[in-house]
Amino acid sequence: MTDEHVLTNDQQRNALTDDVVRAYANGEIAWSQIRARHGVTSFSLLLRRLGESGLRLPRADPNRPTQARTWLREALAKAHAQVAAE
Repeated sequence: MTDEHVLTNDQQRNALTDDVVRAYANGEIAWSQIRARHGVTSFSLLLRRLGESGLRLPRADPNRPTQARTWLREALAKAHAQVAAE
């Protein structure tokens, strides 16, 4: 989004409908998708909307693969292999 298409705070608030906020809280949509699809740039505004709706931040699935977990698993496997070789 270019500067000329940046939404005002009121426009961003209007873009954060109850459905969007609920979908975020349920983990159905990510913050990055809200930014891209709805033009909302204020995460603090999303946090306020969650609170006003009595909703919480979504919980990350601990089994979901992430780049950090992949790196950690590889590092641990390498360390175990080095210990086993000694």
